Amino acid sequence: MEGETGAGLLPTGADAGAVAEEKDLVRFEQADEFLAILHGPDFFPEMLGQGHVEREEDEERIRTAKSEAALKRLMDILDLYQEQSYLLDPYLDALVKPPVQALQEVVRAQHAVSRPSASTPMAQLDTSGSSTQRLARLLYYFTKVRGYKTIVHFFPHAVGDLQPTLTLLETSLAAPTSNSTPSTWSTWEVRYILLLWLSLICMIPFDLVKFDSSQSSTTSSSLPASSSAATSTQKRIETVAKAFLASPGKERDAAALLLGKLFQRNDASKDGLNRFLGWTREVLLPPSTPSQATGILQTVCSVLKTSSAETLAPHMAEISRLLSLFSADEDEARDAVDGRDPPAPELSRNSLVAKYRAKMACRMGIKALRPRRRQVRGLKARRLGDPAKNGDADKEDNADEDEEEDVPEELDGYIGKLLDSLQDKDTVVRYSAAKGLARLCTRLPPLFIDQTAQAVTDLFSINVVDFMGKRQDLSNVSEHTWQGACLALAELARRGLLRGDDLGDKLEWVQKALVFDVRRGAHSVGTGVRDAACYVLWALARAHDATAIRPYAESLSHQLVCVTLLDRDVSIRRAASAAYQECVGRLGLFAHGIDVIRKTDFFAVSVRRNAFLECAPQVAVHAEYRGPILEHALSTTVFHWDVAMRELGASAVAKIAQIDLGDMAPRIVERMRRRCNSRDMLILHGSLLTLAELSAACSICGDADKLERCRADSFRALDLVPLTSLRTLGSIHVLRGACRLIETACSAQVLASGVGESTTPKTTGPRWETILQVALARQEEEIHLSAAQAWGAVSQCRNSKDCATSILDQWKSFNIAQQQSHVRVLGHLHFAKMDSDGTEMLVKTLSFLLGLIRKGSASYSTNVETRRNAVLSIVSSLCRCIQTEGELVREALGRAQEVVEALLGGLDDYTTDARGDVGSWVRMACLSGLGELVEMFDRLEIASTALPQHLYDEVIAGIMKQMVERIDGIRAEAGKQLLAIIYRRSSDGNPTVQRPDLFARVFPVDDRPDPTSSFKDPRWIFPKAIDLLTIPAYRSKLLEGLVLSIGSKLEMSVSFYSASLRSSVLIMSLYPPLSLVQDLAQLASKHVSSNRLFVPILQTALVLLQGGAFSDDKTATQEVELQFKKLLTLANRSIEKIKSPQRVLASMQLTLELIGFAGSPGRSIVSDSIGHAKSFLLHAFPTVRGATADALYIVVQDHFYDALQEVEGGEEADDLLLLTPWVQKSPLELKQTADRLLQLITKAAGKMME
Repeated sequence: MEGETGAGLLPTGADAGAVAEEKDLVRFEQADEFLAILHGPDFFPEMLGQGHVEREEDEERIRTAKSEAALKRLMDILDLYQEQSYLLDPYLDALVKPPVQALQEVVRAQHAVSRPSASTPMAQLDTSGSSTQRLARLLYYFTKVRGYKTIVHFFPHAVGDLQPTLTLLETSLAAPTSNSTPSTWSTWEVRYILLLWLSLICMIPFDLVKFDSSQSSTTSSSLPASSSAATSTQKRIETVAKAFLASPGKERDAAALLLGKLFQRNDASKDGLNRFLGWTREVLLPPSTPSQATGILQTVCSVLKTSSAETLAPHMAEISRLLSLFSADEDEARDAVDGRDPPAPELSRNSLVAKYRAKMACRMGIKALRPRRRQVRGLKARRLGDPAKNGDADKEDNADEDEEEDVPEELDGYIGKLLDSLQDKDTVVRYSAAKGLARLCTRLPPLFIDQTAQAVTDLFSINVVDFMGKRQDLSNVSEHTWQGACLALAELARRGLLRGDDLGDKLEWVQKALVFDVRRGAHSVGTGVRDAACYVLWALARAHDATAIRPYAESLSHQLVCVTLLDRDVSIRRAASAAYQECVGRLGLFAHGIDVIRKTDFFAVSVRRNAFLECAPQVAVHAEYRGPILEHALSTTVFHWDVAMRELGASAVAKIAQIDLGDMAPRIVERMRRRCNSRDMLILHGSLLTLAELSAACSICGDADKLERCRADSFRALDLVPLTSLRTLGSIHVLRGACRLIETACSAQVLASGVGESTTPKTTGPRWETILQVALARQEEEIHLSAAQAWGAVSQCRNSKDCATSILDQWKSFNIAQQQSHVRVLGHLHFAKMDSDGTEMLVKTLSFLLGLIRKGSASYSTNVETRRNAVLSIVSSLCRCIQTEGELVREALGRAQEVVEALLGGLDDYTTDARGDVGSWVRMACLSGLGELVEMFDRLEIASTALPQHLYDEVIAGIMKQMVERIDGIRAEAGKQLLAIIYRRSSDGNPTVQRPDLFARVFPVDDRPDPTSSFKDPRWIFPKAIDLLTIPAYRSKLLEGLVLSIGSKLEMSVSFYSASLRSSVLIMSLYPPLSLVQDLAQLASKHVSSNRLFVPILQTALVLLQGGAFSDDKTATQEVELQFKKLLTLANRSIEKIKSPQRVLASMQLTLELIGFAGSPGRSIVSDSIGHAKSFLLHAFPTVRGATADALYIVVQDHFYDALQEVEGGEEADDLLLLTPWVQKSPLELKQTADRLLQLITKAAGKMME
């Protein structure tokens, strides 16, 4: 427990329950499998009594691999029970004893071999390093999962194991001169297990002197000179253990435990402890290392824990000097080493050193005090049993409390060190100090306990600025100190050491700690403090009865509920929920406790949005909690430094207020309006957001007159907002809050009454309009949407023709950011509210917006964000107008086909810049727009009028093209829209998809895929898309999308798509290879001037050829050859003038691949390809010439190697290709070589025709 951090200190039953439910762990379910592997032939067969057999090297390697795999499986099984290791307890005897016994046999056998008197070898036992190490690794894993204290009980402690174990540990420290290799006993797992085992063996009830013999001198002869004098068993153990104290690994823990157990013996503590303490003082002097210091302090802590007070009494002064070595007071540290240089200051700041210093202080204090029967100070256990006996116990407790006892003076120093450790920067140190202080208090008289608890409470007031008792400033306090104080109080409370009548000031600070959240720079601190405060209340509920807590129950319940519902961190919400649950279950003092627990359980508060917007309103139905929750939200949450917290807090306030909107809304509005003149961005944003969300609630429920006044008052708050706060850096959130307030609070009555008119002489027009102008001038896209939504709300309340006209007239004067924002506004305007001018403005607006996205239009926008916003605005305007009445509907329906055609054109937007494929933003908007329009047409049963069948087919084809895009997000959006269309039932007379039976087979309704995952996986979607090529109406666009994906630079797409296309070409009867090549040729002819499409077409043809799709006469018909000739002609057209290296290389690769077309040199396409190859060998680009020579060499080797051997001078071809400097020489210098090379290849082709 001492290694835990602050977060999660509070134990919750829900945690273990969640794990058990998730993994369904109620017992050791893999016990049979574990035992089968443990005793099976693959796991250490020689170790478990199956005998040692000499094997060949390969066989031994295989056996080792199997053993490692078996060990890996055993460790994987144990890992499953890391959090519920107690489930292993009934099986530990069967699990641990076999490997322990095997290790014991190996250790004894190794010791027998290493002794000079041994005359027999290790019969039937394998002591190889790998097997021994696997045994140690398995045993270490047991200690890791279940803890060494439990596992060490299964180790043997026979007298005969002392010398073998000690000898092997000495061997691991010595030079590799013995029979065992260094890798056998020198791994840390082996040494850790041996040290752990020796710590148990050394407790045998015999004097260690009896084990001293001449053998020790023989063994020590292999040790360094410094340890050769250690002839007694005790000194040998000390030498081995001290050698591992500086280790940074687990050996240090086991060595410290070994020394603690050794010095617990009476025959070893007299001289051995003095000798060890003297050695530690010398070692800790400079230049000591953190590992040495940690090991020594860990050992001293172990000695203090296991040895009796009488044994340690002569050595306490020396141990105290050791503790002072790491004091922050330099004079004290120098005194501890008699004026010499103390250890380096870095050692005292080491977290492990500080942790063990706290442990030492605690245990030294405990040894200085006698054990006491613990006075029960308000424990609930006192209420159980016979009241008369409880009365007798009270008398005894009082007698014990009245007993005066002298407390040693040095105890003040120990407590002072623990109080200092409570303020350490590391949580592990603070938690260790808190537990140590509580343990120490269990032996103190009651008066001293109260004084210690008060000293802990006083830590809270450090650096707290008190403003004349009205307010406290916590900005300068240390979160470390507050967490340490809370942890100490929790540990004291858990042990029942706090008096019930003295909880007032302590709980006052704890309640402040529950909401401790101080911003430091760009983040806040206080999570650990709040978690520790929850721990305090959890501990109080467990250890104290209701009488002690009753005076504070109401305030505690309110505070815990607020933290449970409205804290930022999930761990704190869970901890507060657990503390509340503990208080309800054990004290029964909280109002509606069971109902609140049901609404705020572990899982309900795990998601922040659910806690704020679902749990908080549910708990607020209880009047006892409604006020505190609202107060916490309005004073803390809506002004939080995290913008997400402010937004959720404002929404939570509105939801809670809906319980009694008529009563709460006016008071909240008035309170927030008073904060709207603040220049603090956090306060201003939170106030505006709260007013906005409250106005939204007022618009949908409640007393219309009263709530309309609340909306007007909220809207009037805009006049209080300083305009300078809207233009400063970081004011984007304030602007979004103001726009949201305009959106929710404006109404026809409010706008008509003049509310929100500007009172500032320097500004013209209403204040709300000024705010929207500032927002629309910003560059941030998120504020553009907020401003557009605000204008949309305003246009519902009044005629906004002037707004639309102004945008259209001033468009050319806008900068890029203003164009992006104002085009969004056009999409949110309500033309139906413009009276007779609505139809005219709709026509002008749609024409203007369509011009922005049509290539070739005079008003076409080169800014991709503007085009994307124009698409969104076109769709929203059209959908809104079609669902109105009158002339506006007829005009909108008349423009529907034009809009659909424009969106289909937007699907071909592949603009790229430094940010990548930014045209995908436009395509994404077009996809969602087309889906929305088709859905609306079907729902309103006007699809036959607005969307003829041929246009409907183009929509499906365009969506399917994007369905095989190379960008995952585009494929997912296209898949979403396609599935919505094919699964939707259309009315009679409306257009429908072609081949619905094929769609039903490819995308079955019973197994409907998830677009967000399925369509993002090319391995899933591409084979399905290949099947859909058989639909003629969609073939062209779908093939275009496939070609673009195959020609992309993404290797994953190329590999998946190419493989699927090659395999499908040969088996599809409805779309034979000839049709595919014809379509490719037509597509290439159509896009010959566009490298974006033409290059992928050539690459697709190359993929088909290289994949063997046309490798025989059955597939490579004359018709197919004719189509490839067309591709060859297009690829080589004006090749000398083309400046795109990518296109030139693609043309070259296709040309050379066609030389070996269908393996028949007699085809005319072969001679044409050979003729075109000269253009690439003599191309102006050196890289093209070099790549052509390399590719042509492969073609020659594959198709013309044998024929060239029969041609006179044919052997020159290889030399001409490989030895000619195609890159370095000019095309003019290479002309003769190229002519000679192609002449040889032509002759070879002619030879093959004979």
